[in-house]
Amino acid sequence: MGQTRVKGEVVSKVEEFQRKAEAVLQAHSNGVERGLYQDASGRLIEVSSIGPNVEFIPQGGGFLRSMSRADFEKNFVPATVPAFERATITADWLPEGVNLPAYSNGLAWNGWAMPYFDRETAMRLVEIMPEIRYDEQHDAFIAHDETSGEDDVFAGVSIQVEGEAVTVYPIGAGSWCWETSDEDEQSADTRPKMRL
Repeated sequence: MGQTRVKGEVVSKVEEFQRKAEAVLQAHSNGVERGLYQDASGRLIEVSSIGPNVEFIPQGGGFLRSMSRADFEKNFVPATVPAFERATITADWLPEGVNLPAYSNGLAWNGWAMPYFDRETAMRLVEIMPEIRYDEQHDAFIAHDETSGEDDVFAGVSIQVEGEAVTVYPIGAGSWCWETSDEDEQSADTRPKMRL
């Protein structure tokens, strides 16, 4: 596993990630202009820029679309980010049959799940994936990408689950190809579906 060469580099990556993660959660929860919206049928979209025209994509991935701001305001309203709930996650690179408990609010990245893991599960990932290590001083998991030589930093963030604050780590959320496992899909009939 690669080591971070400059200690300050880890701190800046942790701080940068925390700012970005908090900004995304804050933007979505406050219904600010740039964020999550829905149409009359409940379909979720993410706004990427607002000016005379609004540019947006379907939440979870798809083609960039644009429409006048006036038309956008007629067709879309700010959406509430779905609540986090328990999920079961897997991935092709995990050993066969490995399903990991996680939290998810149902949002996706390019069609892939965006899980948030508690510390115990994240430590299990460290055991399974040697390119991941835990930096206790910064409360962050660091994944070293051998191809680019870069470190991805996944710092702890606080989410609300059933009214309680839970510290989680979005390891690979928004950049790795995670999937909801079949185990989770079997119980999904009791949960509301997100429409894309």
